[in-house]
Amino acid sequence: MSSLDALEQRDARRSLVRRSARLLRRPATAVRAPSPQPATPRRGTRRRRSEAGEEEAQDGTHTRASRQRRSRSTSAAAAAASSSSPAPRERRKARRVSAPNQAVLDRIERAFRHRLFLIRASLMSDEEARFAVLGHTGNVYDVTLAREPRCTCVDFRMRRARGTGVCKHILFVYIRVLRLDRNDSRVWQNALLSSELSGIMERVGQVAQIAPTHVLADLEVRKGYSEATGLPMEGAQPEHVIHRKEIIGERCPVCYEDFQANEEARNLLAYCQTCGGNYHSECISACQRVERQGFRCPLCRSPWKRLTATQTRVQPGGVLPSPPKTPAKPRRSRYLNLAALSSEHQHHGA
Repeated sequence: MSSLDALEQRDARRSLVRRSARLLRRPATAVRAPSPQPATPRRGTRRRRSEAGEEEAQDGTHTRASRQRRSRSTSAAAAAASSSSPAPRERRKARRVSAPNQAVLDRIERAFRHRLFLIRASLMSDEEARFAVLGHTGNVYDVTLAREPRCTCVDFRMRRARGTGVCKHILFVYIRVLRLDRNDSRVWQNALLSSELSGIMERVGQVAQIAPTHVLADLEVRKGYSEATGLPMEGAQPEHVIHRKEIIGERCPVCYEDFQANEEARNLLAYCQTCGGNYHSECISACQRVERQGFRCPLCRSPWKRLTATQTRVQPGGVLPSPPKTPAKPRRSRYLNLAALSSEHQHHGA
């Protein structure tokens, strides 16, 4: 080997040493891993993803619609269940009375014994009816049948304050006008249920058919009440004339013997000035001797009236004169008094 080749090798080794020394003096740096590159989607992937999103949206829409349908069906089922459930039980406004006390029993007897008459009956609603009752002394009392029956009389106000029962005017309407049995539990109740009241209201609508004629006030009383209150007279008809009954082919209601044509000419017959019924004068005299006070016509049960000197005898078939009208007493109290118009009260000196 020549000297030139040796020098070249020596220079190459020195340069290699210097390069290695520089590398050793340079500080160590962290080696970063290459960041992954996002994968490029294949052709058609985006389309499939959009279709999948639309399907999910449609599924969500169907799910919400099904939830709404289930909610509506549940609400309808709940409404049907609530409508089919039984209504709450009705409560009586006052404690139920199982049996009448002695005071109520006494007033039931008074409702039969005392002079009580019906003037007017009005059906106000399905649960209320009003009655005008002519009392024992001629005062007019207003009776109201409702969930809580009431009357304008003093006795009712006193008894209601103590909560002890009903008055005789309410009992009169129940038993004698509406024809309820005196043992009916509705009669003595301080308050009624709607089921109990419905049957009573049905009877009120038929009061003209079921009420006996002897519990109705006189026509003059009803007219006087209509004039005093301004209310129309219910069931008012044109005033009809009353004729004396014929005697041909008829018989005396007392002795059941036939009338003779010549008995009228000989003044052997008497007649009622209220209904026109004919009798033998002797038969009437015998009845009056037996029943000296308060004698009534055997046919119409009205007080018997004698012919006065100024009255003209009506022939059989003739028209009976109308009774004179007596004005009603002026109201000196809170009650209207029509005793002057009632033949029943005049007879007993009310």
